[in-house]
Amino acid sequence: MEFWILGPIEVTEGGRSLAIGGPKPRAALAALLLEANRIVSVEGLVDAIWGEQPPPSARNALQTYVSRLRRVLGTDTLCRHPAGYRLVADPDVIDAYRFERLLAEGRAALAAGNPSAGHRAVEEALALWLGPALLDVTDVPFAQAEIARLGELRLVAAETRVEAMLALGDVTGGVAAARALVADHPLRERGVAHLMLALYRDGRQSEALATYHEARRLLVDEFGLDPGDDLAALAQAILRQDPELLTTPTAPSAVSPTGPGTMPSPTGPTTAPPPPGPPPRPRPPARSRPRRHGPGWCCRWTGSSGGTASWTRSGGCWGRTGWSP
Repeated sequence: MEFWILGPIEVTEGGRSLAIGGPKPRAALAALLLEANRIVSVEGLVDAIWGEQPPPSARNALQTYVSRLRRVLGTDTLCRHPAGYRLVADPDVIDAYRFERLLAEGRAALAAGNPSAGHRAVEEALALWLGPALLDVTDVPFAQAEIARLGELRLVAAETRVEAMLALGDVTGGVAAARALVADHPLRERGVAHLMLALYRDGRQSEALATYHEARRLLVDEFGLDPGDDLAALAQAILRQDPELLTTPTAPSAVSPTGPGTMPSPTGPTTAPPPPGPPPRPRPPARSRPRRHGPGWCCRWTGSSGGTASWTRSGGCWGRTGWSP
């Protein structure tokens, strides 16, 4: 059984999507997944789903939703506890946890001077995304902070991918990927720096400087601020044609992929000690997530090495946005 929240919320088993109900049951499942292997109190779930002013029937409704989820997932996966409920899962079968693990591995490989391994890991991480995180429950109170956190990490992964491409000498790919990043996030200086460096390494010095001046204009117009010291220093280095710009590999961005919402391991509760969970499941050799919308279908397959393939037949399909692979 695998759990997906980097896009529409979904549970699959053997390549088959399981019926998990409407928006409120999906919200309950998402709240439990974000605290996987930890006990979540009934009050915590009610607050997560309904906010500060739940309806009088909220506790009874929650019990109904969780009972239905337990029938679908199994009582060994979604466990009752005197203090609430606990969803037991190997973190690697939850796409968001796997994404953060792969991102950390990719950044570590890049920092260690292995851009090839870093690129593979980050490509696999980005391939897990099928749309904005928690797409079904964006209006649920608990979701906003996690959507923002995961969205930030998605940007970090995209930036790390560009860094790896440049370190591998893939200047053409680096320009295209960095340009897509800047188009979507023109005020994000690290993406601008990546595009400037990629253009310079591609022999396009004037375009690199034009990119800097456009970013500077936007910052001044929007906030009355000049670019940061790092971006200004890169522009000066391009002006004087610093030879190190052609040879020095890019450093991983400073943003850490970990945070308060990082998926815990099965043995990492923060409240009461849970009953022993199942042994860790072996990592599957491949992932398949079929998507059905309307009369058509779309299926994406991800292998253990990070390669992906997709098949689409008529109908709609959740596509990858802008800079995702």
